[in-house]
Amino acid sequence: MSSDLEIAESIDDVEPVAAKQSNTGGRAKSFVRDYFASDTTSGPATCTFCKQIFKSPRSDVLIQHVLACSYAPQSIKKRVIDTAAEPKQRHKRQMKGKSSSGT
Repeated sequence: MSSDLEIAESIDDVEPVAAKQSNTGGRAKSFVRDYFASDTTSGPATCTFCKQIFKSPRSDVLIQHVLACSYAPQSIKKRVIDTAAEPKQRHKRQMKGKSSSGT
């Protein structure tokens, strides 16, 4: 039993390690960034299909690129179209719910 006591004492002496946060503020990373290589969520991005580099990419520009990229598979293009439409549809449903609940 003395070894259990020694372990407990050594655990008490250990300082907790803070969890690493991947995104400490600002907007969430856009889904389209999954198809681009980048060190940060706001810095230069490289298309994983054709290797074109975007120095200051915006989500709408990246979406347009994936849809026009001749190296991107059709399945990815369809996913981008479907995912890009989702927030707009969700927003419309939320707004519809708010207007009907107020009357």
